[in-house]
Formats: sequence, structure tokens, C-alpha cells
Amino acid sequence: MSVEGYSALDESSLRALLDGTVDLDERRLIRSAIRELRSREIEDMEAALASKRFRPTRLKQQEDKENQHRSEYNDNLDVLSRELQSIQDVDELTKMLRAAGEYEERKMIRAAIRRVRDEQQQQGPVERGKAESVEPQSS
Repeated sequence: MSVEGYSALDESSLRALLDGTVDLDERRLIRSAIRELRSREIEDMEAALASKRFRPTRLKQQEDKENQHRSEYNDNLDVLSRELQSIQDVDELTKMLRAAGEYEERKMIRAAIRRVRDEQQQQGPVERGKAESVEPQSS
């Protein structure tokens, strides 16, 4: 068989022929066909890899769309943050927390609830101290 005949076969067929052949010249031709087949496979893989290298332009466009969404989302979070600063009612914040769907929104609302509760606790002892000081004077 000639080199062209061997090049039409796949590697497993070439290996089977190699195992069954005793003639050294024919074995050399089969080995050369196997090497040629492997080098073509490597070239095909490199070509596929090279074509994937040119895809980042599309991926970058996709990434930009994702970043645009994030900037809009961040704008919404900024608005929510300003809104939360003005709310001093824990019940209203709790209702907002239950209605919120996004993790970041819920995180900000929980922080606002903690802030309001801390402020109420700080005001609580001062008011109690005033009430105690008022009671002894009126008695």
C-alpha cells in the first residue's frame, strides 16, 4: 500500500496494520502515516483554538451589556439608600424587606433596620432618665 492509501485510514486502523505487518519498509510507511495523521489533528486543534481567540470581541460586548445592567442596578441601589436614610419606622422597613427581591436591596434594608433600632436604643435610656428625674420632683 502507498502513503496516500495509508493517509486515508484512521489511527486505530493504522495501528492494526502496524501490528500485523512484518515488512520493515511497510511499517516505516505506516508509522509515517500515523505521524502525519497526528500532526493534522494537532493543526486542526490549533486552528480551532485560534478561532476561539478571536471571540473575545463578542464576549467583551456581552460583558459591556452586563456592566450596563450593573450601573443601572447601582443607580437603583443609590436611590434606595437615600430613601432608607429618610425612613425611621422599623415596621415600614420590615415591609420593604419582605417586598425586596434582590440580595443587595435586602442587605441595605437590614442595615437600615439595625441603624434605626440602634438609634431607638440610644434614645431609650435618655428618655427613661428624664422620666425618672421628673417623677421625684413632682412628688
